[in-house]
Amino acid sequence: MRKIYSKILFAIVFIASVNVSAAVEFQGQVTGIFAEGGIVRATICSSASNCKSFWLKPENDYSNTIFAMLLSAKISKNDVWIQGYDNPVSEWPYNGAYKFASLHLR
Repeated sequence: MRKIYSKILFAIVFIASVNVSAAVEFQGQVTGIFAEGGIVRATICSSASNCKSFWLKPENDYSNTIFAMLLSAKISKNDVWIQGYDNPVSEWPYNGAYKFASLHLR
């Protein structure tokens, strides 16, 4: 019985020590959509001076649906709530964009 508890404790400590990327949440309007280098990058702005970019690879039905939602939000000027991972990638073609995680079209 003690062996089981020690294994459970080890698993809990191991899981707690794993470095998990935190999420970046942002709300605003889609002001730009760029496709280059095999990725789609969308710029979301809550004001003229407060913008963030998010990227995804359009390689399956899910990512193509997200791309269509971004285009719809851009055309309709509806706000979106978007979430990404907190480590922006700086090299081309990402240009400081966060990896896309989820999207809510408002």
